[in-house]
Amino acid sequence: MKIRVEGIGHSWVDIRIGILAQVELLLPFGFSLAGNYVNFGVFELYGDRALSDALDIALKMTLSIPLADILAFRKLTRAYFSFLEVLFNSHINFILNLDAATFMHIVGSLESGLKGLDINISSQCAAAVDNLAALYFNNITMGEAPTSPASVKLAQHIADCPSLFPQILKTLFEIVLFEDCGNQWSLSRPMLSLILISEQ
Repeated sequence: MKIRVEGIGHSWVDIRIGILAQVELLLPFGFSLAGNYVNFGVFELYGDRALSDALDIALKMTLSIPLADILAFRKLTRAYFSFLEVLFNSHINFILNLDAATFMHIVGSLESGLKGLDINISSQCAAAVDNLAALYFNNITMGEAPTSPASVKLAQHIADCPSLFPQILKTLFEIVLFEDCGNQWSLSRPMLSLILISEQ
């Protein structure tokens, strides 16, 4: 079943009902992950794959939608970036264990969210970038050598795309200096970590 919606860049866009259903699934899932209702470390401690399987399925569902479609629909955009903020805040090891192309796509989508007009979304993206950059700074820049598996994976991802952090820092500077945004404090938080990471 398809719904036809007028407007968004071209005359008609086909939207599958599944996209709307994903909004309804992502919001409660993201809230339950962010609400500190469960000690998620217990899953890993006992070797239970239920949480990682649920995260994997939710992320695959989310990545099945093109980023342009996600950004075109406000409810879907809010659900998507809320979910990413939770992943980068509480489940960053899951993100770091993804393959390089998927990791770069997700971080690239955070950069797109930073450029968005919605203050809440750009603040969520800034928080996610800050968590990633702080992890890199604390474990790789300040540490002698990455020791944890998450640090090794992060170092590998950044080695695959060394322009990732400088590009995000450039985007943040452009937003803060040239645009009138109401969340400069939120956008400035990841800037410190990114500046400290930068070797130039």
